[in-house]
Amino acid sequence: DELDKAAAGVDRKMPVMVFVFPGDMSRTFGGGPSRVMSMAGYFRQMGFLTVLIDRITEGVATTACEPPLAEHFDLRLGIGRGELPELARMAFDAASRSETDTAMRKALAGALEAANGLPEAADLIRRREDPHFQVVAAYLLDRVKPDIVVANFAWTAGLLRMLPASVCKILDTHDIQHLRSEAHTLVGGEA
Repeated sequence: DELDKAAAGVDRKMPVMVFVFPGDMSRTFGGGPSRVMSMAGYFRQMGFLTVLIDRITEGVATTACEPPLAEHFDLRLGIGRGELPELARMAFDAASRSETDTAMRKALAGALEAANGLPEAADLIRRREDPHFQVVAAYLLDRVKPDIVVANFAWTAGLLRMLPASVCKILDTHDIQHLRSEAHTLVGGEA
């Protein structure tokens, strides 16, 4: 409910850019999170309202945006990891009763169905996918109505397929960028 109200109350007087990170940005350090915060900070300086949707490790859903996150994001919609299955069902129910786009409702239903009967996947990306997180994030994105969405890591690509065509979608695959050199060498280029 707190996340829903915060998402619906986003100020639309400026362009809105949402960063979706499938981990806890307040507890994760290193190249990926640093990159996300740098991008958010840059776009914030350029006049965008920057929003973070992440999956928090401990506790319940939160909109608390404390340093260092507050230096880069105007709003945080932190989804509690332990609450994900219940929040996903609630998000789908709320989307079914609201003005949510029909295509979005179908995508949410498909993701929720997949989450409830998810077989053990063989490949790394499928194993890291979290359909419950994707359902809740997609619902929050529908409420925020962003101009641009940046999803982080290859395994969040499914989320982008749930969004309307009017949203500019970016998949930041900093998790697999290190493979570029190897792929380039395989096709005859220099590393």
